Amino acid sequence: MDTKYIETIKKITTMKTTLKVAIPLFLSLAIVLVGCSEKRSDCTSIPLNLRKVARDSIPYSEFVDSITYVDLETSDNCIIGTISNIRIADGQIVVLDDLSQRVMLFDSIGSYIHDIGSRGLGAGEYIRAAQIDVDKEAENILILDHTGCAVLRYSYDNKFIGKDSVGYADDIVYLGNNTYLTANYNDASDNAGIYLASTSSGEIRKLEGCSNGLPTNKPWLFFYDDGIMSIMTRPYENRLMEWNGNNLTSVVDFIVEPSPTSWQIQEIGKDRMKATEYIDRVVFHNSRRWFFMYFWMDGEVRHIFWDKTGTNPEVVRYLKNDIDGVNGIGLPVCIDNSFVMVVSEENPEANPRLQFLHLK
Repeated sequence: MDTKYIETIKKITTMKTTLKVAIPLFLSLAIVLVGCSEKRSDCTSIPLNLRKVARDSIPYSEFVDSITYVDLETSDNCIIGTISNIRIADGQIVVLDDLSQRVMLFDSIGSYIHDIGSRGLGAGEYIRAAQIDVDKEAENILILDHTGCAVLRYSYDNKFIGKDSVGYADDIVYLGNNTYLTANYNDASDNAGIYLASTSSGEIRKLEGCSNGLPTNKPWLFFYDDGIMSIMTRPYENRLMEWNGNNLTSVVDFIVEPSPTSWQIQEIGKDRMKATEYIDRVVFHNSRRWFFMYFWMDGEVRHIFWDKTGTNPEVVRYLKNDIDGVNGIGLPVCIDNSFVMVVSEENPEANPRLQFLHLK
C-alpha cells in the first residue's frame, strides 16, 4: 500500500482536541431535554464487515469528474499550521488554522486578505477557536469559542458584530434565524449529544444523546453539503443522521463488524487513542450521491465506499487517485458538489493547497 497514503490517514487521526476544560453550565440558557432523533425503525440497516474487502482500491475516476486546486498564499502575514476546516463566504475562502488558532480570509484564487478576529480575553476576542461557519444572509463569519461557550460574529471586513451564546460545544452549524445545531461528543458525561440552540429565545434543546460513555477525539462532527447537515452517532454506534428542518432524521444504521470486545472498550475508555489499535471510525463524508467512512482496524485502513444511487456499500483498503496522483486530507465540507481536501506542499515552509474533487 502507498506509504504516503497511510501517512495522510494517520494525520487525520491525530487531529484532535487537546485542550481539557471543565464542562461549564450553559450560562443563562434554558436546557430542554427531549427524545432522540426520529424513529430508528424508519431508517435502513446496512451490515458492514470490515474484514471482507470487496476491492483493494477505489479509483478516483469512479466518482470524481475533475480536480482543481487553489494555492493559498504564503507570506509572513499568513503562515498556516493545520487547516481544520474551511467555509466559503461570498466567493472568499475562510480558513480555520487549529494550530495557530487563527481564522484567515483568502480570495477565490488564494490571495491572503486579512485575519478574522483574534485570540485573547478582550471584547470581540475568542479564547479557543474550535469551528467556523458563515451566516450568508447577514454576511457574517462565525467563530465558535469552545471555552467561552459562544459564537462570535464578524463582518467580512473583520468588524466585531456580537456574540451568540450556544452552550458547551465542539462543533456548530448555523441554520439561519438565530438558530444553531451544536454537538459535544468529546464529553464522557450524560451531557454529550446534539443540541438545537436558539439565541433568540435562549433555549437549548437536546435532540440526540449518546448510548455509550466513550468520548471521541474528533476535530469535527458535522458534515456540510450546501444545505444538507449530516452527523454520525458516536463510534461503535455508526448511525447516519441528517437535519430535516425540524429534527434529526436517522438515515442509515451501519452494523459494523467486528465490534470491539468489552475489554477493548474498557481500554478505550481509559485511553481514547487505544481505539486506533483496535477499531476506530476516523471521519465520514456525505454528499448527495456519495458516502465515505474511514476506519482504523488492527493498524490498517478500511474505507466504506457507497454510491447512494443504488449500489451497496463496499469495503476497500484505500482510495487511489488515478487522475493526477495527488492525495489529500479530507475536510468536513462539500462545496458545489466538490469534496475539499488539503494537500501538503513538498516545501514545508509553504502553505498547503486546497484540492477540490468535483464529483460526478
